[in-house]
Amino acid sequence: MGRKFGFSFSWKRALGISSAKQKIARKTGIPFTKQGRQRKAGRIMTGGCCSLPVIVFIMLLSIILACGSGNGEITGSSSSTQKPTKTPMPTPTFTVYEHRDFITYPDNYKGARIKLTGEVFNILSDELMQIWAGASRDAVAIFSANPFEKIYEGDNVSVEGFVKGSECRKTTIGGMSCQPVIENAKIDKIENTGE
Repeated sequence: MGRKFGFSFSWKRALGISSAKQKIARKTGIPFTKQGRQRKAGRIMTGGCCSLPVIVFIMLLSIILACGSGNGEITGSSSSTQKPTKTPMPTPTFTVYEHRDFITYPDNYKGARIKLTGEVFNILSDELMQIWAGASRDAVAIFSANPFEKIYEGDNVSVEGFVKGSECRKTTIGGMSCQPVIENAKIDKIENTGE
């Protein structure tokens, strides 16, 4: 197209902002542009060369290690013959699983027994509530085995029940919201003794 002649004005260049950003980027080694940051991140991840086999090996190793360890409390029995009943259940024995797996893939744990604690943030009826589960504060819907009372929003509860899977509902703004569901749950209020 050829060279363009004429006058161009930039207030950033006039105030010295452009040169200051360039100096900072050179000294810190962190580019100010989005494209520059992406290129730098790509070089760091690949070591400046094609190290795909190393990355694949590290990913496989981390997946294997993640599957072998866990810190949630979900039982491994997910047989289709076991059907939960609508009666209070005795305190079960739990097998330890990764908490994030239950939150992310609740359908993989259908029928499994689970025990968790959390803060109530929504009471929909005397048998249905939503809690923020554990330290991660992930939303979980809880269907109680029996009607509960004297449990309010903001209360901490302990829940023991069976994983139903996930349930998706349309939100008030038109989107979809999916969350894990625990049914036939025994819910106990955790009293605050520190106040």
